[in-house]
Amino acid sequence: FWSWLRLGFLPLVARHAWPFSEDLQLAYNSTFRSSNLSLPFSVSQLPSNFTLNYGLEPDEPWGQVNVPVRDDIKGFNRIIGGIRLRQERAQGSWESCKMPDTVSPEKMKAWLGKPCMPAEPRYELTPEAGHAEVFGEAQRVEWMLTQRRSLQDLQLMALDMEEGCSQPRNLSDSCCRSCSGGARDGDRGVPGPWLDEYTQRVEIGVVSYNPNYGLISLVTVNFFLNRAGLYHKLIHVQSAWSQWLLGNFIDQVVIVLVDVVWLS
Repeated sequence: FWSWLRLGFLPLVARHAWPFSEDLQLAYNSTFRSSNLSLPFSVSQLPSNFTLNYGLEPDEPWGQVNVPVRDDIKGFNRIIGGIRLRQERAQGSWESCKMPDTVSPEKMKAWLGKPCMPAEPRYELTPEAGHAEVFGEAQRVEWMLTQRRSLQDLQLMALDMEEGCSQPRNLSDSCCRSCSGGARDGDRGVPGPWLDEYTQRVEIGVVSYNPNYGLISLVTVNFFLNRAGLYHKLIHVQSAWSQWLLGNFIDQVVIVLVDVVWLS
């Protein structure tokens, strides 16, 4: 989970510089070597943004912009606010453990070493879209503000969340507000990982706006953790038009007719 978040998800969503392939330097080195060329090439010297001309006609540009625009996802969707991380958490107790009657509870507790933490809902079956649209009590809510923080700062925040600010440094300097919560929410002041055995669901949510379609979308990446040790993964998108009757005339006539048929 953490390596995917830090190395895969964040560089894709928080795109503050023009992306290049990971093996670009190796590709140039092998190409120049095979062609007996001595022209030096370094990926570090490439520009972080490029100029894009635009206008009503392709051959008559009348304006320029620098791309990528900060907080653009895939080039066409603009992040609103930032990235929200939250989780559902279970309660732990010895009473919820299912133990055999042939062994004394004291011996079982000493052998198990920790109480049981049953999830509710259990998330035993493969989740569907309806499960992603509802959420229980949101706990350990964290915000990654992509407009204010650099990609390196966001990745540092992910590191703090993973190891629970256990490195010897001032917790007040940490980007993660839940780091001082400890492994249990009652252990204030004791560092603990953001994701632990009490976690039963993790949701990463991003709200974006697409001006090409006039759509506001909530994209959530959901991880459902059942007590068999299985992680169910589900990506869900909910969209709404930014205003009524948005688009060309023919599309709006079709939408109105479909609405009338549906209501009738």
